[in-house]
Amino acid sequence: MQLFSQRDEQHQRVMRECFESLWQHSADFMFVMAVEPNGEFTLYDNNPASRKVMGLPMDTCVDHFNIRDLWDDEIVEGLYASYQQAIDAHKPVSFEQYATRGEDNAIFANTLLVPIYDKDDNPIFVCGVSRDISDRKAMEQMTLDANEKLQEYSQALENINKNLDDKVRERTCELEQTAQELEAALETKSSFVARMSHEIRTPINAVLGFCNLLNKTSLDDMQRDYIAKILDSGEVLLRQVNDILDFSKLEADSVSIENIEFELEPTIHQAININSLNADTKDLEIVLSLDSSVPQKLIGDPVRIKQILINLVNNAVKFTDSGYVSVNISAKPTGNCDKVLLEIDVQDTGIGITQEQQQRLFHSFSQADDSITRRFGGSGLGLVISRKYAQLMGGELSCKSTPGEGSCFHVSLPLGLVQNQSDSERHGSGDGFRVLVVDDLPISRQVLKTMLGELGYQVEVATDGYEAVEYVNQAFDIRQPFDVILLDWKMPRMDGIETSEQIHSRFQEQTPPILMISAYERQKMQAYCNDGLISSFIEKPVSPSSLFDAVESLLSRHLRMTKNTDPKVKQKDLSAYRLLLVEDNPINQQVAQGYLEDTHIHVDIANNGEQAIEFLSKNDVDIVLMDIQMPYMDGLTATQKLRQELGFDKPIIAMTAHVSDSAISECLHSGMDAHVGKPIDSVELFSVLLRYLASDNDLSHFKDHQEKGPLTHPQLCEALSQIQELNLQEAMSRIGGRNELYFSLLETFYSQYRHRHFIEQLQTATPEELRNFVHALKSNAAYIGAYELVNRCLELESELLDGEVQPQGLTLFESLEKLLVKLDPLLEHYLTEQSINSVNAFKQHLSQLEGQLRTADFAFEKTLKKLTSFVTRRDDLNRLQQIQNAVEEIELETAAKLVAQWRSAID
Repeated sequence: MQLFSQRDEQHQRVMRECFESLWQHSADFMFVMAVEPNGEFTLYDNNPASRKVMGLPMDTCVDHFNIRDLWDDEIVEGLYASYQQAIDAHKPVSFEQYATRGEDNAIFANTLLVPIYDKDDNPIFVCGVSRDISDRKAMEQMTLDANEKLQEYSQALENINKNLDDKVRERTCELEQTAQELEAALETKSSFVARMSHEIRTPINAVLGFCNLLNKTSLDDMQRDYIAKILDSGEVLLRQVNDILDFSKLEADSVSIENIEFELEPTIHQAININSLNADTKDLEIVLSLDSSVPQKLIGDPVRIKQILINLVNNAVKFTDSGYVSVNISAKPTGNCDKVLLEIDVQDTGIGITQEQQQRLFHSFSQADDSITRRFGGSGLGLVISRKYAQLMGGELSCKSTPGEGSCFHVSLPLGLVQNQSDSERHGSGDGFRVLVVDDLPISRQVLKTMLGELGYQVEVATDGYEAVEYVNQAFDIRQPFDVILLDWKMPRMDGIETSEQIHSRFQEQTPPILMISAYERQKMQAYCNDGLISSFIEKPVSPSSLFDAVESLLSRHLRMTKNTDPKVKQKDLSAYRLLLVEDNPINQQVAQGYLEDTHIHVDIANNGEQAIEFLSKNDVDIVLMDIQMPYMDGLTATQKLRQELGFDKPIIAMTAHVSDSAISECLHSGMDAHVGKPIDSVELFSVLLRYLASDNDLSHFKDHQEKGPLTHPQLCEALSQIQELNLQEAMSRIGGRNELYFSLLETFYSQYRHRHFIEQLQTATPEELRNFVHALKSNAAYIGAYELVNRCLELESELLDGEVQPQGLTLFESLEKLLVKLDPLLEHYLTEQSINSVNAFKQHLSQLEGQLRTADFAFEKTLKKLTSFVTRRDDLNRLQQIQNAVEEIELETAAKLVAQWRSAID
């Protein structure tokens, strides 16, 4: 309790010091007016800037100062009316007004008044802050004057006699000069808006940051309510400032459209995820339908496309109280073979609007009518900005709506096609697998059924939990059980969890894998996974690729668990044969070589498909082991080139983690002869090799592969067996009891990850780099028996397409760190590499500091103090001082950029 008390005191002290500093040094006029019993208002206190503008000496005691002594009654009564307006509104009030500086020197001010009440809801103070915006008003007036002048000359030009050529030229010159002045004025206005937007955002971020800090202190319910309202209002204000800045850029034609290659699915998911929280609070479901005609990769501006989607989905959620919001993506061919027309429909079941109201939708600072602005808020710029972006990309944005039924916004965008792209990652074949979809929302059921059908699965649908249990029961009765059950969580009558419990209680270990689909509470879903109630989960909205990956991952795990293999495998002398191993992962290379060592077969290694083709064009081998997923050239492409271009006719064996019928069929279709799953199983590997390299007459020469050698490193073995995250017995069994090979694999794994370099690297990794990292980690962890880590990898692989995954927040990296911490004391003396040095720790602190500055997390002060213990060089001291100076000026964005530059210099 003492510790918490100290923390509260520290927070209060920090807040008090911050507000005292702002009060003393702010250029804005801050004041507190006391509400007197007689209805009058007296000046309770004001900051130096306010005293200066009022003409009061700095040492004046203003406690309950009567402002009637300073200004005449007309001015005072006007001020009293504004104070009373804030009190009557029971909320902060903002307005613009003329004010008096000193002796009758008028200025224009933007004022915010906040009423304060006692516990009996009686007003006691009115707090205010005013900002001098006279220069901005003068600039606006200058623009108006320029417009008036332009209109005058335009009218004059129309009245000039056509025969008076000299007069026309004279007036034309004047008009051109005026136009230039107007253009300069507009440019000045745009520059001013951009600068002011930045100036406004900085104090807003500070206000929101301090409110969040204040929210962590001891507050009563009313104070927490006020803080929540301030935070909500601040977020709304920040969004409106951003809209105004975007509109200003568009108005000034300073927006450029990019044309770069990008993946569409992550862009869509990022836009939807930003609005998912608002949808969750209203119990709305966002349904994504991505047509199979849509290419995986396109050429265009992903940032602007995402912004259009964010605005449209945000509008749909805002104006829908019940039902759903659907996002439908499709593509149509154009006359140009290098282009495709991307079509986006965002449909809702909201309030809808009339035809007359639709005519005003795309006008600046306009909504359907004033009542909508009052009820839902907003600046009316979102649709205007979205339409202008669509038009800049050569497309269009339109609307269809019916009052009381909902609206549909349609976007069409011509985008470039990426040539020779493969759709294998999105489209698969689930032939032979039966899937049951359980969802109470008809449109969600239909979308899932269509997706799975296009992926090749046999699909049945159930409308609720009771119907699902009945369908599963019938499937067992006719001996055609479902291979996977897709189960929605939030359903009426019987929800997904209750349905899963019913199925488990009836069918016990025969229960098919259950994939829970939900837009809610990821942590609860993970807990149900850990309890075995569900096999895995996937978050809504679901895309075809994420759905296919999740289902395939479940089927792959289920097949591995139920696979029945002979624990004994015979092995013969294969020294007369030569094998080419095509594999980019060093640990997979090490495992395969370890398995093949006792066979004495000659092994050559190629790191990718290109190297394999080059090697085989000059050398003869008897058999090829070919990985599928490799850089530069994958295994499927390499096999096709070997068969078609080189005429290679020796056996090619696929090695891949995908063990579904569709994956195996794809391998065979490319020209491969057989398939070995990953992680590599010695039983399966030797069986396939013997099928193609040995005759039946050779079987008598085999020896027992499962003979276990003497245990090496007995103390280490005992310690490793106590690590909960490692299944040592299972891992040893998978590699045929080869102790030395296991320790070699373990040391290689530890050497690769012990320094935690991946933590920093993955913070800036592209989605493709992150996928490659997880793919490699999955295989590596399987070889050492870290099966919990393997499961985390499988889950993350199915989630990566959402586009919002941050490596430092994932349970995968927590699991990896948990394992490494337990391996550190055991394996440190077996390795010659140095332990994590101060440079790596320094980099981590820099990375942490940059993130804190960009999110206005005031814990950056502690991180800055930690960095001082690392810095000794003059250049580094100068960099640190620049960062501290920026922080003191509350220029957090500038400070973050300085940290990023420092990190780049170290790398």
